[in-house]
Amino acid sequence: MIKIPLENAYTLRNLFDSLTDSCTLSCFEGLMGTAYVDDELNPKCCGIHLGEYLYIGGNSESTDFLKEIFEYSIENNITIVTLNEDIQTLAKNLYGDNCEFTTRYQMDSNISADKNHLLNNIKNLPKEYDLVKIDKHIYNQCLKNDHLKYFCGNFKDYDDFSQNAFGYAVLKNGNIISGTSSYSYYSKGYEIIIATLPDYRRQGLALISASAFILDCLNKGKIPHWDAANTRSLALSQKLGYTLFREYKGMRIMRNS
Repeated sequence: MIKIPLENAYTLRNLFDSLTDSCTLSCFEGLMGTAYVDDELNPKCCGIHLGEYLYIGGNSESTDFLKEIFEYSIENNITIVTLNEDIQTLAKNLYGDNCEFTTRYQMDSNISADKNHLLNNIKNLPKEYDLVKIDKHIYNQCLKNDHLKYFCGNFKDYDDFSQNAFGYAVLKNGNIISGTSSYSYYSKGYEIIIATLPDYRRQGLALISASAFILDCLNKGKIPHWDAANTRSLALSQKLGYTLFREYKGMRIMRNS
């Protein structure tokens, strides 16, 4: 398993011809993520790690590399995304019931959102809450909370985040309880991440912050990518103007207990 310089990650794009996740695009542009290959000069299989996810591209014949990358996913407690069914089968054969699959939903990036609808959603924020852009104070709040850390956690520091990304936070008494932010970025847009603290869920707060984030993206001419990890996220995205592009499988491998 060989780590390659981020500035050389563009050479791996042909290994991901069927995977269009914006996190891989961030890596190919040399902006974010870490790339690993089976062979530095002639790679046939590759893994890209960004945040909570590991994207695998290429063929399933590099079994030694794939075994290493599977173990890497276990050590880092991350979800594997690959559209190669042979790689999925290899993992299942190796780990049995410790390899779990979930259905995920990639939304079409050509969102047909009505700006007036988004503005009306924002206006429905209850009076006891405030909607603000993520600043340095909120950035630091996010990093200290496991539910919210990936709002900013994939960036080197606040300067990196403020220069290359943005987010919206819903506050109560000055404390962030919900929001929408940039999980990652690339030249044409951002990957959306949304989270709400458990005690404040099902109050429509995520809809409000997501509306603000998407509206900002549209005004900037940027693409707000949405990848739904569950049916709740899928339903929320559809309320905001997204349509389903495809379903696919996420894969998580657990250590033997």
